[in-house]
Amino acid sequence: MADKDWLNALDDCLERLTAGQSVADCLRHYPQHADRLRDLLITADLVHRAQQATSAGMADDQAEVRRRIEQSLQQRDPVNPNRQSTRRRWIRVAGALAAVLVLVSVGVVYLAGMGPSVGSVFSNLVNNYAPDAPLGITDGLTSPAPEVAGLPTLAPLSEVLPVSTPIAPVATSVARMSPVPTQTLAGASVGLTLTPTTMMTATRPPLDVTALPTAGLMQSPLLTASPTPLLPSQSVDVIPLSAGEINDNARWDSYLLYRQNFLRDYAQFVHDVDVTGRQIITVMDTQGLPVSGARVQVYHEQTLVSETRTTATGQTLFLPNARPESRGVAAFRVIVSKGEAAVQFTLDMNRGAAWDVTLPSTGNQAPTRLDVLFLLDTTGSMGDELAQLQNNILGISAQIDALRVDARYGLVTYRDRGDAYVTRLYDFTPDVAAFQASLRSERADGGGDEPESLNEALHNAVHNVSWRGDDSVKLVFLVADAPPHLDYPQDYDYAQEMLIAAQRGIKIHPIASSSLSPIGEYIFRQIAQATLGHFIFLTYQQGVAGVPGDSRPDLHVGEAANPAAGQQGDYTVERLDELVLRLITDELAALTTPVERQGIAAPVTGIPAGSLPPDASPGSGTSWNTSPMVSLPPPAPAPTAVTALAAPVDLSIIWNQITHSEIGLPLVMVLVGMGLYAGFMLRPRSPRKRKNDER
Repeated sequence: MADKDWLNALDDCLERLTAGQSVADCLRHYPQHADRLRDLLITADLVHRAQQATSAGMADDQAEVRRRIEQSLQQRDPVNPNRQSTRRRWIRVAGALAAVLVLVSVGVVYLAGMGPSVGSVFSNLVNNYAPDAPLGITDGLTSPAPEVAGLPTLAPLSEVLPVSTPIAPVATSVARMSPVPTQTLAGASVGLTLTPTTMMTATRPPLDVTALPTAGLMQSPLLTASPTPLLPSQSVDVIPLSAGEINDNARWDSYLLYRQNFLRDYAQFVHDVDVTGRQIITVMDTQGLPVSGARVQVYHEQTLVSETRTTATGQTLFLPNARPESRGVAAFRVIVSKGEAAVQFTLDMNRGAAWDVTLPSTGNQAPTRLDVLFLLDTTGSMGDELAQLQNNILGISAQIDALRVDARYGLVTYRDRGDAYVTRLYDFTPDVAAFQASLRSERADGGGDEPESLNEALHNAVHNVSWRGDDSVKLVFLVADAPPHLDYPQDYDYAQEMLIAAQRGIKIHPIASSSLSPIGEYIFRQIAQATLGHFIFLTYQQGVAGVPGDSRPDLHVGEAANPAAGQQGDYTVERLDELVLRLITDELAALTTPVERQGIAAPVTGIPAGSLPPDASPGSGTSWNTSPMVSLPPPAPAPTAVTALAAPVDLSIIWNQITHSEIGLPLVMVLVGMGLYAGFMLRPRSPRKRKNDER
């Protein structure tokens, strides 16, 4: 109603101006609207003066002025013509808020993905500037090893486990793999669906944990949640880490399906080894006990295509499709030997995938020798968990020492090129205190990009520490949260190193820390599968690094078992230190556990003494086919003059490289947000007309 009165007043004033009255005369008649009418009447008066007094179009001009004023009222506040209307103002505010929300969301996603790296900045500052920071590698090797406070006083093994009492049978973690049907999976096929097999359960009773020294296993102060001094410059509340494990060799069809789906999209980001057609060879003595460290050589005609060593379970793998000269071959000659005993048999690929071989041997000799090496990523992204991992490993080494076996401990740490160091080696030592002092001296720093120098570290772990002979149990626990660099020149190849580890009877158990990418998961599972190890992964609440829980949704490992809800699950969750100790004790127990025959009984024939083939292990001096087992892309050709149009860019590769990098998703979100905001701000607008424009 007020606007209608104001418009009526405007109409009357315009007529008064036409009749020759002044603006002041009009405003005196309508003092309540004077502020709103003044500028408009002045404008109308100017328009009126510009027209001829007798112009026939004056009425039309007046109507046009009124039309423009009414149109202006729809876009402007009549009180303040320079201020936009409420609706248009809120549209601009909403656009700005939307852009801000997009940028904030990007920041949240980036910090969530980079949480460990961001958190490591603070730990790095503490470690780097602490006045009493730990000694470096040179000082640590030349200085006396400090006493390790807090270690438990362990009772002699003879007091808790009589010498005559055999170690209990092996638990499920190192159970022999069952034979599987001949695989028909084509490595390059797409769309093939395999039904995952049920997870293998062993028929042997579980390890009797009551036979182990409880004072060392469960009561160690290093494994409690109370604050424990770790480094001179920091104290950390020790949180027992939780973890799950998967044995891909025991659920073979599921692994092949996982491998096929991964390679379909990401084959260019890994060095794959064709494991289809895998053969399991189990070697036992005449008493049915597994033979550890037996040499298994596989020949196609006169060409040696594979050589491996059996582990404590007496098993090893033959991968016929890993080498060009053995791919597609139907039958092989296999020679199994240890010491002076040797047999040979024909492996027929059409008969099955598991073979039981009896070797006339005295079996494993006591005392058992155990070499355990921890291969540890110490880059900055590991800062959020390194302290807990160090304390878990300290507790594990104390508990191994309680078993009173001939054990030695080694450590290899690594970072990346351009950091303070690439790799550090602490060779095997039987002195658990010295090993623990070396472990405690390490801290997280460096890194930068996601991949690290795992290739070089794995090479050093396999070649440059003093592993003992065939009668020793050899284990590596690789702890990391990133894959290796595959773009470094003059670098080693993890795929070759894992096959050499299998050749030397070294079993590798990778332990995936938080934020491991799908590429890292695949590579870790490759290494575990090829060396008969298990893929271990830390678990958290809601899958986020920090508080231990039972979730890892970022990995392709399925769901955790939930006995309370009656769900079997794909894996069980337990404390990391207990899981690692169980894998070690199961490996030792397997040496004295009779093998349950489940494969094809190989019809072996003897080999006369002195006619064994030479040891063809790397470095032995024996020449044999050493062509790479890994199909690598050919080197890029040298640049030449451009004489034709360049080939089209493969956008799918670029997209995969962006989306699977550490900052890929935030980068894409930033670009989308900037594009939306730019499109809003630069949208075409209709030009605004000036009041004196011609009609």
